[in-house]
Parts: sequence; structure tokens; C-alpha cells
Amino acid sequence: MEGSTATAKQAEDMSLHLLVENQSNKVLYAESGKAFVDVLFFFLQIPLGSLVGILQENDMNLSSSLSRVFESVRNLKPTHFLSQTVQESLLKPEVASPTSTPPLLQSFFPVKQLKSETSPATLSSPVFGIPSSAPAAAKKKAEVGFVKEGETKYIVMDDLRVLPLSSIFLVDLFKKFNVKDTSFREVKININKCLEIVKASLESDAVLTDVFIGKNSEENLNHKDMKLNNC
Repeated sequence: MEGSTATAKQAEDMSLHLLVENQSNKVLYAESGKAFVDVLFFFLQIPLGSLVGILQENDMNLSSSLSRVFESVRNLKPTHFLSQTVQESLLKPEVASPTSTPPLLQSFFPVKQLKSETSPATLSSPVFGIPSSAPAAAKKKAEVGFVKEGETKYIVMDDLRVLPLSSIFLVDLFKKFNVKDTSFREVKININKCLEIVKASLESDAVLTDVFIGKNSEENLNHKDMKLNNC
């Protein structure tokens, strides 16, 4: 229970700063650290069956034929499959890599229980899976997620392209779109928002705008007009 509480708190505390073009009310980009980038990259590891099922469980049906395939597997009788295990593996496939699952998503996506070559302890733990019997040096070197820890900041574009934060890139971006009137908006990211983002990513090229502005999610927006000194 303690781990679940910590995971939930981490999800509540994750935040992004969106730069919004006020005239069009569209997100130009978000400033992000490692945590959100890891979440985005983790989307590539989620099996489609697991993703469709979790979205449906949370009343977020995909507007695609893929959801019909999922429903077909679920509605067919077990006698049509080689075994009941086969049917279950299609409806709830497991994420292959337990060491890369972001903390706020661990309770949502089933992870394969991998065994250590030197220890029977499982690798899929809430702290990204170094067995308790592993040497202290191994635990210290354990890396979480996908991108390195550090001071690097990232730009996440509206279509979810991820780039290192660069003043030169921002200047070019502002020139390209003739951006003049902007504001930063702080948004909170929890598990529900993560699911909305992954769903929107399969249906739209304006993901951040659709999730945080398109639905007029005022409860998640904290408007802050700021000067862009780094540009």
C-alpha cells in the first residue's frame, strides 16, 4: 500500500509548463524534464492489446478499428482459441521490460516477471527491479526509465516530438510561426492525463492542445504570463 501511495503522489506531483500561442489558443511546446519524457517513450513499449483494454476500462474508447479487434477477442468463446491462456495473453499482454516502466504507470500495465540470472528474486519491483540480494554497487548503478538523469531539459512539441531544450531552436520556432503573444500554463499530470495523452497520440497531431486546451480543462491549467527571456 505504501508503494501505491508513493506512486500516486508522484503522479499528482508531475507537472509541465506549456507555452501557448494566445491568439490561436494552441500549444506550441511543453518544457519537460526526464519524468514526462520517460512516460512518452514508454508508450512505445505498451502492447496494443493492453493499451486498448486499459483505455476501454477507463471509458476512453479508441475511435479506430483496433478496438473492434480487441472486442472480438474478448467476445469469442475460449473454445475458439488454442487455450484460455492464449486469449488472456491477447487481452492483457505484458510489458516486456520491467526496468523501464515509469512509476506512475506501473500499477496499470502488467509487467513480465523476469528472473535474475544469479538470484531467484524478480526484477519487476516498484524501484525498477534490482533484486534485494543484488550488490549495493549494482543498486547504485540502476537506471530508471529511458533518458539519463541530469539537468537536461526537453521540449515536447504539440505532436509529441521530443527535442533537447535549445534557445536557437526556440528562436527559429518563433520566427517560423510569427509568434508574438504567448503565455506559459502549468498543467498537472496524473495517470488519467497520461491515458488521455496516449489515446490522443493515436488520433491527433495536436495532442497537447487536444488534451489540455481542446477540452477546456480549466481544473488542470494554471495560467502564468511570462516573458521569454531565453529566446
